[in-house]
Amino acid sequence: MSNDIKNNNQSGQNRTSNSGKNSPSQTSSGQATDAYGNKIGPSGKQQENIVKHASDKKAADAARAEGKGKPVNHTSPREGNDHYRATDKEGNKIPCSTHHEYDKK
Repeated sequence: MSNDIKNNNQSGQNRTSNSGKNSPSQTSSGQATDAYGNKIGPSGKQQENIVKHASDKKAADAARAEGKGKPVNHTSPREGNDHYRATDKEGNKIPCSTHHEYDKK
């Protein structure tokens, strides 16, 4: 094996080992992920993606476009505002999907 190939393999191993605190892997851009491939935020907890919409209808439409079925409406969550989440074609909430928040009127 030539030195060039050996050096490339060694540098690749070093990049893989620098994947963040207690993180099994990372994204192609270097962000740490958990065992299921979900991005880990700076707090060490799973990153939540939140998009705020001007109306209930716009939030529902965005969640419907993200998923494959009728979106689920989470009213009165323990944390955060009311929001829609994308669902799969069986109507199950897609894990780690975006929270499409809206203001109550």
